[in-house]
Formats: sequence, structure tokens, C-alpha cells
Amino acid sequence: MISSQNIPMIVTFAILGITVALFIFSRLRADLVALLSLLALFLTGVLTSKQALSGFADSTVIMVAGLFVVGEGLSRTGITAWLGQFFMRQAGDSNVRLILVVMLGTAILSGFLSNTGTVAMLLPAVVAAAWRIGGMPSHFLLPMAIAANLGGLLTLIGSPPNIVVSDTLAAAGYGPFGFFEFAIVGIPLTIAAAVFVVLIGRRLLPSRHTGAPPVDLDRSMGQLAESYRLPGKLFRVRVRNASPLVGKTLAEAALGRDFGVSVLAIFDSAADEDDSSASHDRRHRRVPEPLDWLHDDEHDMPGAHTVIHAQDMLLVKGDPATITSLTERFNVGIQPVDPDHEKLSGLLLSQEVGVAEVILTPRSRYAGQTLAQAQVGDKYSVQVITVRRGENLLPRKETRLEFGDVLLVRGKWEDIERLGRETDNFVVVGEPEAMARQVVDLTPRSWIAVLTLAGMVLLMLTNAVPTVMAVLLAAAVMVITGA
Repeated sequence: MISSQNIPMIVTFAILGITVALFIFSRLRADLVALLSLLALFLTGVLTSKQALSGFADSTVIMVAGLFVVGEGLSRTGITAWLGQFFMRQAGDSNVRLILVVMLGTAILSGFLSNTGTVAMLLPAVVAAAWRIGGMPSHFLLPMAIAANLGGLLTLIGSPPNIVVSDTLAAAGYGPFGFFEFAIVGIPLTIAAAVFVVLIGRRLLPSRHTGAPPVDLDRSMGQLAESYRLPGKLFRVRVRNASPLVGKTLAEAALGRDFGVSVLAIFDSAADEDDSSASHDRRHRRVPEPLDWLHDDEHDMPGAHTVIHAQDMLLVKGDPATITSLTERFNVGIQPVDPDHEKLSGLLLSQEVGVAEVILTPRSRYAGQTLAQAQVGDKYSVQVITVRRGENLLPRKETRLEFGDVLLVRGKWEDIERLGRETDNFVVVGEPEAMARQVVDLTPRSWIAVLTLAGMVLLMLTNAVPTVMAVLLAAAVMVITGA
């Protein structure tokens, strides 16, 4: 019997059913579905505006939002990419070992980060590892999803329901759950699930072929180098103490104007003397102020005002004859970069800086202009390394750009994304965002992110501050330090 009293209940169930259906069929984004459901409950009179929005004042909602910030900080600083590659290295070439490593590694990370965030971070590494050993990604992705959910049972912050239950317990006058108390159940369940998948479940996993392999950072950079004939044109230039370059800015040195040489990067004078080591390439410029590096990434992209110091190592692109003239003029040492023996991704890419191909569109306002007239580099804060038309590489100074010309640019990932949004003028080729997430480049910020996570867990374990405050403190540190 339908009465006026149970109409709100019927409406609520109807909205819930529609919401679930929209989630299942994925026609709309999940966040949009949730917002529309909230609005539907308000518009049908089931909830008042205050009731509809009361959830945003709940400490659990704020805590989950803060955890997403902490997780993104670990991702942006390269920690999760490093962990992903570490896990994959432990797996070797064994399918069984890869399943075990994927499940246990995912569960551990999911205990401290959101399930969704953990899967998003590890997914590229898992798919790449599956391709590397000749396996099917579908054999590893389902175990990873299961492990991500089980990881939520390892810690208090592993899953929002854990936090809700603990807060409800505290509100009722009982003591809240401890940080690792859920692990009493979570650890045996995770181990049992991993054993089941390895012994029985892996025979039931779906076999689904995928069309194309994931982005391979080293292979992509190697293809770019061959396409733009970079081998033989990349050099390290060591600035000796007596060099006239010492103390000059790049604009004053005029290496591009007088010698046609592009300075792609400048590595710290305090770096290791072994130029061939990958760790050397990851050192950055001297920091002029103690905390500047927390906010300023200019050292990753040399500009007109970048000052050259004694013993700095310049990564430059130019013709060998020109580089020889430069060494005689400025008293510097040179060493060719050999792409066959060292990874260009380690030289040209970092957490902040990447490389991409950019094509001029038919409507581009830069068509008919030279690079100097177009000022693409200055407007978008990128370096134009090379211009290609068809199979021919063009001189940068005199060439007038045409529709279809391809620019090889180097710049901050966000500046490359900004170029991609200029759809009237450019088309960015490839997957810069996918490449950016594969860069494993541990910097001082990476260790700050790790220490921040450790500090957050310590505050929770000692109950020094409420759990939500510990998360917000960690999120604030991630933002303040630029992580």
C-alpha cells in the first residue's frame, strides 16, 4: 500500500537503482553520477539542502580527500613509479612470481593509499612487465584489482569504511581501532588470496589479447633520436675553471646565435665525475637559496638568464664541427653522448621536463613565420630542438614553418600539455602524459614525500593528533614542499 509516508522511501530506492545502473553502464563519469544523485534527492524533497551537503563536513570525507593529495604527492615525486619498477624487477621472467609480486606489492601500497590511486599508479608497470615476459595483461590485472581491495584491510586508512567504523566506535564512547588492528584479519586474507590465485585462480583468469604494447620510455626516446638524427649531435660540454663562459648567462654566451648550438640541460658542478653514470645525469644545478628548490623548477630547463658556473656540465646539441669550434673558443672539454650505451631518457627526461613532437595544423597562425618570428619557445616556455619536414631536417634560423612541419620540443610536462591545448595551432603527437608517469627520477622532493608519509603514520600510531588532522598535515606538507 503506497502512502504519503513511504513515498520518500520509494523515491530514494528509485534514485538508488538508477544510480547503480549508471555506475554499471558507465555512460557518465562516476563523480557526475554521484552529484546528480545528490541533486535528485534534493529536488524530489527527500533531503533538505543542509542534509544534502552535510557529508562534505564529515571528517571521513575530508580525510579521504587528504589521502588522495598524499598519494598524488608520492606519484608526482616518482616514489610509486620507483616502487612499481622495483616490484617488477623482483618478478623476473616468471608468470607465477609476477602474480605474487603484483598482488603483495599492490596490497601493501593500497594499505597506505587509495585503492584507485594504487591501481592507477601500478597499472602501467604491470602491463609493461606482462608484455616483457610474453604474458597477457589480463592474467595480472584482475589479481591486482583483488589485491588492491584486500590491501584496504591492512591499515586504518586503507579503506574509507575502516575509518567510518572506527569513528562510529569512538562516537559511541569506545576506543577507536588502532592503525594496524585491521591487519589481524587483512594479512591472512591477503596471503590466502595470493596462494589461491597462484595455485588455482590463475587457471581461471581471462585470456584477453590487447592490440598495442604500452609506452616504452627508452624505446620511444630511441625512436625519436633516430627520427631526428640526434646520434652524433649530442655532446656533454664541461666548463673548465678558466673558461670565458664562467659567470655568463646563456644569453650572454650566445651559443645558439653564434654557433647554432642548443643547450638542452645544465647539470650541477657538484655532480659525480663519472659522466657516463645515470646518477650524474640526475643531479641538478646549484641551488642559490636554501628553499628555492621547493618552489622553483627552472634548473630543469635552462633559460636565457641561467648562469654558467665553473665545472658545470652542459648537454648540448650541434654539428660536430661547430662543437669543435666552440671548444677552441671557450676552453671547454667535450664528450660525445653515445645513445647505444646510455639511455637518452635519463638525459632528456625528468619528473618536471619531457620531450614531445608537435605538428603544425592547417589553421596554425605560425605558418609562414620563422621560429624567431613565431617565438614558440618563448611563448610556451619550451626548447625547439629540431624542425622536420617529411624526411628532411630543416635549419631553424631561416626556415619558414608550413602545415605539417614537426617540431621536436623539450619543456616542462605542463607546458607540453599547454601546447596540446592549442588545437588551432598544434597537435602533440604520442602520449606525453603516459611517458611522464613512467619517469623514475628520485629527487629531494621524493624523500620529503616518503618522510611525510612516515610522519603521518607515526602521528596516527601515537595518537598525537586526530587521524584526520594527521592526514591534513601530510597533505599540507606535500603542497608546501611542491611534491
